[in-house]
Amino acid sequence: MTAPQSPPPNGSRATPWTSGTKSGAVQHTFVNARIADINRHAISKLFTPTLDALKAADPSLRKASRKQLKNAFMHMQQRLQTAPLTINFMATK
Repeated sequence: MTAPQSPPPNGSRATPWTSGTKSGAVQHTFVNARIADINRHAISKLFTPTLDALKAADPSLRKASRKQLKNAFMHMQQRLQTAPLTINFMATK
């Protein structure tokens, strides 16, 4: 017979892993939780102000629509990430 399990302390959620789970699975769960949190706040706290600054700084984008600004930003981001001198960190590693 096993002893009854006590509930998690003060409203904390039970972890999705159990003893014996590989560290990679724990890391993957943590990264996914952080990505969800970052993405939830990214539009208002990071992305929108960045597009506004881009529009104000580049004369060729001053009359650009929001979609054109987003496309320009994504293009710049892709170029930076693939440049040989840019350091890119993989979130999962």
